[in-house]
Amino acid sequence: VAAPHGRRAPGGLGDGGGMGEVRRADDREVAREVAIKRLGGDNSDHQRRLLIEEARLQGRLDHPSIPPVYDLGVDDAGRPAFAMRRVTGTTLGALLAARAGDVGVSGRATERLLRVFVEVCRAIDHAHRRGVAHCDLKPGNVMVDDDDRVYVIDWGVATTFGQGDAAPQRRPGGTLGYMAPEQLD
Repeated sequence: VAAPHGRRAPGGLGDGGGMGEVRRADDREVAREVAIKRLGGDNSDHQRRLLIEEARLQGRLDHPSIPPVYDLGVDDAGRPAFAMRRVTGTTLGALLAARAGDVGVSGRATERLLRVFVEVCRAIDHAHRRGVAHCDLKPGNVMVDDDDRVYVIDWGVATTFGQGDAAPQRRPGGTLGYMAPEQLD
């Protein structure tokens, strides 16, 4: 996100979702690393609206396992972008893959995975109580950082529910194999 007086120095490319790309940046004003999500190649009005809506939906969720949004604006190319907490670590998918071949899995490893599962459930419960559905919850969208904190990431296809006519008109997406049957319909 472009900021006055060069507040954020761009860093390396991080991961990309289905709609955009995430880059590391240094926020010089408060001396912290942030993640900047911005549109990738498709800069259509529709994609611009979806990225802005993602930032707003994620931004209204205040939970320790959901990365907070710090800022919403435009990048140097005039595309919408938002700054959020930078999360590093290992995805739940990688943790499960590393464990897949283990025959004698320790109780400690099982306990850790159960704790991750509980934290994800708490984050999703928080979102649901605020009328937000993630719509792409899968092991690749759960991060466990070096301090064993759990984060639900990539709210790019999130949608709202239970808010009457005020709800945004979004077509939920997701990843085959992880979608609820009603999403496939």
